This record gives sequence, C-alpha cells and structure tokens, in this order.
Amino acid sequence: MTVAVVVDRAVLQAIKPFDALRNGFLRQFARPLKPFIAQRELRVAALGGFSLMLAFALTLTVPLWLLTIGPLVLGVPHLLADLRYLMVRPGLHQRRGFLLLVGIPLLATLIMPRLWIGLLSVAGAALLARVSWSLRSSAALLALAMAAGTAALGGWASLLFAHAHNGIALVLWWQWRATRPRVQWWIPALFGFGILTLAVAGDAAVFHLGSLEPPGLGLDVDSLAWGLAPWQAGPDWTVRLLLIFAFAQATHYAIWTRLLPDDARPRPGLRSFAGSYRALIVDCGRPLVIAAVLVAGGLGVWALIEPAVARNAYLQLALFHGPMELAVALLWTLEGRAAIVGKAAV
Repeated sequence: MTVAVVVDRAVLQAIKPFDALRNGFLRQFARPLKPFIAQRELRVAALGGFSLMLAFALTLTVPLWLLTIGPLVLGVPHLLADLRYLMVRPGLHQRRGFLLLVGIPLLATLIMPRLWIGLLSVAGAALLARVSWSLRSSAALLALAMAAGTAALGGWASLLFAHAHNGIALVLWWQWRATRPRVQWWIPALFGFGILTLAVAGDAAVFHLGSLEPPGLGLDVDSLAWGLAPWQAGPDWTVRLLLIFAFAQATHYAIWTRLLPDDARPRPGLRSFAGSYRALIVDCGRPLVIAAVLVAGGLGVWALIEPAVARNAYLQLALFHGPMELAVALLWTLEGRAAIVGKAAV
C-alpha cells in the first residue's frame, strides 16, 4: 500500500465525522437556512461577515493565540488554496516559461528566505504577460526596482510587506468575479472598519494584553513585535500593529479557505467535505495534496512540542506566497481579470 493511498484513506476517515455533523445540522436547520444553501452570493456574504466579526472578537480577546495557532492550523490549507486558485485552476503554470521565470524565484525562497528573491517572480510574471513588449518591459523594470528596493531596505521592507500582503487576498477575491452583489459590500466595509478601529484604539481595547499571553507557547508581545512592528513605534503602536496584523491575517485565511473556494465552486449549492477533498485532488493532483497533508500534519505534531519554533518554520515556508499573489495580481492588471481567470470563475 503506497503512502498516497494511506494518506487518502486517513483523510477521508478523518472527514467522516465532520460530514456526519454537517448532515445532521442541515437536516435540523435546512428550512430556515434554505436561502443561504441555495444562493451562493448570500451565503458568501453571510460567511464573510461572520468570519470577519469572529476574527475581530478573537483579536480583542486572545490576539496572541490567534497569531500563534492561526498559521499552524490554517496556514498550509491557505497556501494550497493559493496555488489552486491562482495558478493551477487558471492554468498559469502551463504557460511557456512560467515555471522558469516565476516558479524558480518562488522555490528559491524555501532555501534562501529573502523577500527580494521572491519578488523576482513578479518581474518574471510581467515578462510573460500577453501584452505589448513595451508594457511588459516597463512592468518588469518596475518589479525589479521593487525587488532591489526591498533588498536595500531589509527588515523595513519585510515589515511593510507582511502587513500589506494580507490585503492582497481581499482584492484578488473581490476581483475573482466580474461583478459583486450589493450584499457583499459589507465584507470590505467590515475589514476597513476593523483596521481603523484597531489603529485608533486597539491598545485601549486590549489594556491587559500582557496577561493574555499564552502560557507555554514561547511567544509574547515582544517576540511577535520583532517582526510586525518597528522598534521606534512605542508600546501603544506596537500593540495596535500586532492587533491589526492578527485581524488582517485571520481575514486573509478566511478568504482563501472559505470565501474564494465557495465563489469558485462550479455549482452554487453546498458540497460535502469528502466531495471537497476529491475536487481538490482533481484540481491540484494527488502528489501536491498529499504533500500538503503531510506538511500540515508534521507542523501540527511539531507545534505540540515547540509551538513557537513550528510557527517560525511555517512562516519561512510560506514566504513564497505573498510574492506569488503579487505576481498574479500584476498579470490580472496587465491582461485583465477575465483573460487570466477564464473558466476558473464559473
């Protein structure tokens, strides 16, 4: 029996109880929830609003838990969703030269975790855009200048990109469909309200943040602030920036693991967890899915022993995905969303 078969069976067995709970819930509440079950647009709006409100509540109550556990639980699934919807479903990885000009810089970050290396993929994507040579070369030069500036700024550039990249997911999700119903406008509005509130009064809302530091996780405000807030910020702004990042990162995960998959599903109705897993294998191929399951499981076991170290290892692994999102966003800008997404956005 191969590793793939063993992992496949293990995943499907682990999914069974969740499908049983889901089916029981739907039998009990199918009638009042019928509009949300039948209408994708309404369901995505409701799930998005609930996800952002939950993220905001957790940010104000257990922010360090959110910053620690979130990446370890949802990190790998959201990376797989990144690859699935941005590259595999639209077929970008099949473009001639794509793996060379975009894939190699992204893979290189796994060996040399430097942001400027990953940003070389943005220049590569510009060169592959199906537009005029003058536009391609101009965009590539701008991307190379951005990579060079990132290398020169060092930690400052990484800090800015860490905060900014959480918003890229919101933009890509919003642009996934040609039009958005009015009911979904409250999702970016809630995101903006949450960021603004935390920027203005986040430190006051979490007055006793130090008392909320998770015991035994090996992480505290100071260790997290090292990568998410400039040392000159002062204690008030350090706390605010940590909270802003926690909220924005949770939103980022919700978009990739819940909202965009629902939007990208061929049929507007619901699908079982087992069905979603099988569709994932069809889209991404069994080797990539199995590798993701093994990495996620390994990180989970590691987190039980050394959560802070496991989190840092995940962050190093995930460095590629921010530049990848930026590279695809540039292609969408140059070629137009419809030319890239095509049949992927049903």
